[in-house]
Amino acid sequence: MTYSIQRKIAASMIAVASFSMSSTAVFAQQTQVPAPSSGAQGSPAIEQDVIDNFAEASIEIQQIMVKWEPRISGAQTEAQVETLREDQREELVAALQANDLDISTYNRIYQAASNDPALAQRILQRQERLQQ
Repeated sequence: MTYSIQRKIAASMIAVASFSMSSTAVFAQQTQVPAPSSGAQGSPAIEQDVIDNFAEASIEIQQIMVKWEPRISGAQTEAQVETLREDQREELVAALQANDLDISTYNRIYQAASNDPALAQRILQRQERLQQ
């Protein structure tokens, strides 16, 4: 995977990782997306609609992180930071859910894209179309 593609996808992945542990209960109640079947080269075959959802969610996650960072950085107390982070987590979870994803599926797609340059390129192309 090229550095720029990896960096764009990684930015949204870091955001998801920051709230994944505290969001487990929310995702447990959500319908799980079935695991993809294997592709011709042994890597997971991911449906185009799931790639589209991932691309859209990753854009939204990046926007949420940009929006919340100044608020969190400007917090005066640790309690304020925690409250703001919880609000941010809720918004991040909502972005995933709005795109029919859960944390497990999002992480699985990210991992697959990290190991499959063709998949990473498909995601990047979809992100670029969405941002036009």
